[in-house]
Formats: sequence, structure tokens, C-alpha cells
Amino acid sequence: MAVGSLIGDVYRGVNRSIVERGNSPQQLVFRELVLQYQTLRDPPPASAPGAPAPPAVDPRVRDAIEGLIAKGRQGPLSWLELYDLESLILRLLDDDSLRDESWSLREEFRRLATEELYKAYLDSHPPADPRAPGTPASLIRRDVESLLRKLHELRLGRAMLDVIRAYTTGLTFGVTVFLVLVTLLVSLLNADNAGRLPVLLLVIVGGVFGAGLSMLQRLSQIPAKGDLVARYPAASRRVVWILTPLLSLTQGSLAAIVLYFVFRAGLLRGLIFPDFTLPVLSGPHLRSPMDELLHGELPSVIEAAKLLIWSLVAGTAERLVPDLLTRLSDQATRSRLVSEKAT
Repeated sequence: MAVGSLIGDVYRGVNRSIVERGNSPQQLVFRELVLQYQTLRDPPPASAPGAPAPPAVDPRVRDAIEGLIAKGRQGPLSWLELYDLESLILRLLDDDSLRDESWSLREEFRRLATEELYKAYLDSHPPADPRAPGTPASLIRRDVESLLRKLHELRLGRAMLDVIRAYTTGLTFGVTVFLVLVTLLVSLLNADNAGRLPVLLLVIVGGVFGAGLSMLQRLSQIPAKGDLVARYPAASRRVVWILTPLLSLTQGSLAAIVLYFVFRAGLLRGLIFPDFTLPVLSGPHLRSPMDELLHGELPSVIEAAKLLIWSLVAGTAERLVPDLLTRLSDQATRSRLVSEKAT
């Protein structure tokens, strides 16, 4: 429970820090909507050339808008509240302004959506050109409401992806700093032994580093448009988002440990693989084979560098160790069949 509560606090802290920044997406959208409402609330005089007559508006709409604006000035509005605010402001637009707004929303949707999403929107047969005077205003208004819902989902998905990226990056950085501190601490504790580190610690550090690099690379390659993540995630989905980076780091360390055991068993040999058959140059005599396996020291710096590199590869390439184990299993099966035929 304590670990789960701590992880939840970290996730909420990252989420809150992103939302509360002065340049957060919510704040930028809120400021644009406030400026738009102020322009509509204080229109030019009716005598001004080209000034359209403002449409009749229910006072309750203005009260709702001003209530949301007052709330937004006290603290960041959620994406759902921003959607309500924008949809209410659209009701204040006259026909000409609505035509321009419809085109602007369509262009924003085209920038944010993938080709498949935008094609699906075009297949719904929206107005060909909402700015054309002959297009009925009622049809344009329905199109604007539909576009606004789709844009809200895309904006929310992008915001959730930003939270996931920030959490994963912060977690990877925190685990990296923790492992560096642990490595330094172990090195200081082994100062009497020339500062040598247990080989298993080197393997775990390499595997975690490789898994962290792989996660950060995948996050950077996610496109910044389209239906990115679930916009309204349930509690179980949030738990998965929180635990997935931890499981990836754990998987990277376990893969590196398994590969280390394969090297120690002599199942992979070659110039590019670490060699454990050389005699140990220095270090205390270990009392049992298990101590040698878990806490032994590498015979040279070159072999240690090879092991660290392969540990990084095992953490980065997720399919390396499972595919290697599959090939070893197939070789064992073939060897067993050959021995059975020979007998």
C-alpha cells in the first residue's frame, strides 16, 4: 500500500506540475478564449461600417461564460471545462463570425488529426466551404459543434501523453540517480578491495539503463497528432500507466541477468562476448560457486566493458533475450532428438 500510494503521489505531482505551469496548454487555450469573449462582449458601435448586429443571446449563457472565466482566473480549468467554455462562446457568434470560426477549427483539426481521422471527417460530408455565403448557418453550426468535440478529444489525448512522457522521464531519471548513488556507495564500502564492484550490480545497472533508454526513445517517436491515448481513462488504466515504466525497467534488469547467466554458462562464446574462463587476477577467494556466480569479479577491464555493453543491449532490445532462449531451446531439442536416434 505504501509503495502504491507513493507512486500515485508522484503521478499526481507530475500531472499537477504540468497543468499549473503558466505556459501550459490549458492556460494558453483559456487566454485565447477570454480574449475572444472580450471581443464579443464589447463589439464595435452599431454605426461602424461593416459591423454586424450582435445576435440575441440568452443571459444565462453569458453568466455561465463569466462564471467559467472567473474560475479559470483562480486556477487552471480542466479540458472538459475549457470545452464547455468554448462551446458557450460559439453561441455568441453571428453568422459571419461563425463561418470564419468553422474554417479555423477545421484547419486546427487537420493539423492535429491523423490522415485516417481527417479522412473519416471528410467522409461525413461536411460543408465544402463554410465561408461561402450560400452555406446555411444551421449546417455550419452543427459542423462546428462536431469539430469542437473531436478537437477536445485530441487536445485531451495530447495532454495525457505529455503527462505520461513527463512521468516516464522523471522516473527514469530518478532510478538512474538512485543506481549511481548505490554504485558509489558499494564502491566506497569496498574501498579495502580496490574499489571493485560485484559483477551482478554491473549487470543490473546496465539492464536498467538500457530499458530506460529504450522507453525514452519510444516516447520521443510517438507522433504528436491523432487519437493518442484514452481520453477518459479509468482507474485501472491509470495504474497501468504508472506501473508500465517500472515493469519495463525491471524487465530490462532481468533480461541482463539472464544474459549474464548465459555468458557464465559458456553458451555464447566469441571475441565480442565477455570471457569468464580467464583466471581472476585479484580479489578475495570466494567460498562457493554461488558466491562466484552472484558476487564474482571480472578478470579484466575489457571483459567488464563487454558485459556492460551487452547488459545495455539486453535492456534496450526487448526481444533479444527471449529470442536467444528460444534458439537455445530449439538447439536442446535437436540435440535430444539426435541422441535418441543414435541410441
